[in-house]
Amino acid sequence: MHTIPPISVRVNNQVFESAPVTFAVFDGTDIAFTELRNGTEVIRYAAFFKVAKKNPYEGENIPVELKIYFPANVRIEEWGIPDFDRKDVTAWRFEPRPQVGNAILLGANYQAASYPSILAAGKSGKVSIGPAKIRLIAIENVVGQFGFEQNAIPLNLVASAL
Repeated sequence: MHTIPPISVRVNNQVFESAPVTFAVFDGTDIAFTELRNGTEVIRYAAFFKVAKKNPYEGENIPVELKIYFPANVRIEEWGIPDFDRKDVTAWRFEPRPQVGNAILLGANYQAASYPSILAAGKSGKVSIGPAKIRLIAIENVVGQFGFEQNAIPLNLVASAL
């Protein structure tokens, strides 16, 4: 984890201070991509769980998020709620953040969605979360009888277990 410290600015004898910003950095070359077929189109995406700590103590609450990197040229109308397996862990519901970010991975543009939550190991020893299934709804413009129409296309993604 990295933290950008607060910044202070003095304006007319009054001091304003920003909040610190904490963030994590990870190596993008470690991301495993998966292929999804939509008709004849092959879509490369990445979906995975990311935890702040790989070896939690029993009952310890740790931040966890499900990350999705999906091609920027596909218009996603709805980022679904994931359905996932869990073994000896508890986790709050994973809901997507309201903002979708952008990322360049391996020279390609991606939409970056984050589903944050809190995870706790229910016992000592090996525990797991996932695999997860996430259903996205993409919008596709097609030529119909009365001009352009929009079709909703369900896309089923999978994130590996952690």
